[in-house]
Amino acid sequence: MKLPIRILLLCAFLSLNGRAQTVPTNAVVALMNSSSYGTPPYVLWERYVWSYYAGMYPQWTNMLFDVGHAGQGLQGDWQNDWQKRTLPYVATLTNSGSFDFYIMETDNGGNNSNVYPFLLNFTNAPPFYYDGVSALTNQAINPPLKYNYFFIGAIPTDTTGGDDGNNSGRQSAVLSVNTLLGTPQFDLLHELLTNGWAADISGARLLGFYTGVHPKPPGHLAIAQWTLVNRNVETTVAQLSINWNGNSFSTNHCTLSAASISGNSFSATIHWDRMGMGWDWAHGIYTNDATAAFSAMPILTNQFKWIVQVTNLPAGTYTCQMDSRFIFSATDAQLAAGVNLWTNKNGWIGDQQQAVLDAISDVYGVDPATLVQTHPAGSPGAHGLRDDINLRSDADGSYGSGNRGTNLVNALASDLSSMFTLSGYVRQAAVQTNHTITITFQTLQPTHLRARAR
Repeated sequence: MKLPIRILLLCAFLSLNGRAQTVPTNAVVALMNSSSYGTPPYVLWERYVWSYYAGMYPQWTNMLFDVGHAGQGLQGDWQNDWQKRTLPYVATLTNSGSFDFYIMETDNGGNNSNVYPFLLNFTNAPPFYYDGVSALTNQAINPPLKYNYFFIGAIPTDTTGGDDGNNSGRQSAVLSVNTLLGTPQFDLLHELLTNGWAADISGARLLGFYTGVHPKPPGHLAIAQWTLVNRNVETTVAQLSINWNGNSFSTNHCTLSAASISGNSFSATIHWDRMGMGWDWAHGIYTNDATAAFSAMPILTNQFKWIVQVTNLPAGTYTCQMDSRFIFSATDAQLAAGVNLWTNKNGWIGDQQQAVLDAISDVYGVDPATLVQTHPAGSPGAHGLRDDINLRSDADGSYGSGNRGTNLVNALASDLSSMFTLSGYVRQAAVQTNHTITITFQTLQPTHLRARAR
């Protein structure tokens, strides 16, 4: 049996200088090619990445669409799918703001020599398209795009050590393309393996794998978060700092009003400018659960920061509530160091992040709990709009009937318009509102624990 290998390509939406942090200046628009990960029921990692941009930049309608096709190698994707799945987006979105291109590719052929030349085909500006016969052509569409690519590499497979014998070769090929193009070098394969994935393969197997060597939800979360870190995105969501003795407050990406400290209780109205990335976790009707990524790869826990910090507290344990709902309990020492909300799903945080994931699932035409397709291609999806299920079917039909270039783009314009409208619902779900916040003394910490904490 041939084991699929994933190769990840990422292009910058800002000009890169070394590994400088990339902060968008307008809406993030991205295409992803995730092979079988872009089709139900494996629509996981791209939903997490989209939720990061939705949560961090709710002032814009950010859009991340998957154009992948299950069961093909890199050559098959390029020859059979790239024009009909990517050209309509590229031709339509060139003036919409930043433009990213993520490709998690599967080379089922097992031929390392396929990696290098076909990745180079994607780096043309505009990219070359296969016309269904043999010619390389842009089909008379010349988008004014110049991509700044950097290639991330392969991810582990279900083999001892996470390398089936081809991964390292493919990683080397990707690094060679980086060298040729002068783009930053990242080695996702070995970064994942050395930070917990290799041990997990021979241990608890929390990260993967399902039949067909697909990572489980925790594996998808690890890939998504590590990809964002390699992308040099903003890793600080927000911070609230309180000096209890000084009755003073400082904020970063949040604002306070009516803030006061009375006795052993702090209260205020807080408006967070943004929130952290969402991912699937088990609650209510939702059974997919990615949270084991943090126990399999502990380094993930603090790669991103969303901090509530309180200094100069009387010794003891304190409870934080927002909107009268429990968020966390922490000792004075823990609060002085800062409590990180990045992995917290309590109260409004989990509710709103789930709402964002649900809206993203609507774009993909999948049930937010099971990730299975919700309707046939001939019927509309959520809100009576045409979604990714419709677009894929219509793209196949239009391309199969002979439409190319501008004719193909025009034939899919209505579907794309609906997809953009559905993306607006993602933004609506991510917009922040005011919350009440309290931090209240709960119990006096025992003396021996107090000494140990300090």
